[in-house]
Amino acid sequence: MHTPHIDLNKLCKFGLEPLLSRLKFLLVLNKQFL
Repeated sequence: MHTPHIDLNKLCKFGLEPLLSRLKFLLVLNKQFL
């Protein structure tokens, strides 16, 4: 059960970045509604 670091990097790049962008988008929407 050995997972290469390249796969982890891909997960971080294609998994975390979209989540962060969505969180930023939600924060902007919340600021507009407040």
